[in-house]
Amino acid sequence: MLRGDYPFVWSYAQRSVDLDSSDRPLYPLALFTLWRWRDAAEAAQRHGSPAFARYCRAWEAGSTILFDPHAALTTYDRIISDSDRTKPTGDRWWASTGAALACLALDDGAGALTRAHAARETFDEETFAWGGSIVLHGAAVESMALAHLGRFSEARALLADATRGVLRDRYPIVAHDCLVALAYITFREGDPIRAATLLEPVLTDGRVRHYLVYFFVARFLTELQAEVTGADLDPPLPSLEFFTAKGRGILAGEVEPDASATERIERALVEFVG
Repeated sequence: MLRGDYPFVWSYAQRSVDLDSSDRPLYPLALFTLWRWRDAAEAAQRHGSPAFARYCRAWEAGSTILFDPHAALTTYDRIISDSDRTKPTGDRWWASTGAALACLALDDGAGALTRAHAARETFDEETFAWGGSIVLHGAAVESMALAHLGRFSEARALLADATRGVLRDRYPIVAHDCLVALAYITFREGDPIRAATLLEPVLTDGRVRHYLVYFFVARFLTELQAEVTGADLDPPLPSLEFFTAKGRGILAGEVEPDASATERIERALVEFVG
């Protein structure tokens, strides 16, 4: 799961469901792994695991960041409101991240920053110590919120600090999301051509680390394409159709990630952090 080998993981989860589809304690986790989030949420609720049920609903709402960000924000804010604020919880972290991305889609930079702060503050210092760069993912979202508000120096400084950690510990695919954030900052600074150049290898590779970021990227790409239409980009900016098809192909195990694109992602980030 950490390295993004979903076909391998899904095969075992499906085998678990096929062997025993009874309403057992680990059944919600098997359903979640198969991306059957609504079923997983209902099963978790029956087993008295409301936090995991909320976590599943946060995943289920991901696509609405692209298609209906108002609905996404409503769902995520409700999950945040219902979450346990006395301890770090995955449902609050995931929902706060989703809410921040939905706010960016709604042109609400202030709302995005508030929710990105909440995502980062979900975890205590101990969690940051063992969690590695995946826990630093919130800094990428927060940097985009800062850029949306025109606070570009702060955005770049925050993202650069997080990116150094990502490059150091090499948690799989987190670098992709850092480059998405850098492309977004660059776009908000008024340089869509450079932003397209930065985003291209992520689109070519077809992967992002955070599921919710996938839908944000799809929305961002649509906006970016409108700004660079007619520009002579080399390599050209992949289409939304290509990006989504590549992502589906990787998830299905039908195509491989693009190694050269992954190398370009790392080179761009190394150049960014100096």
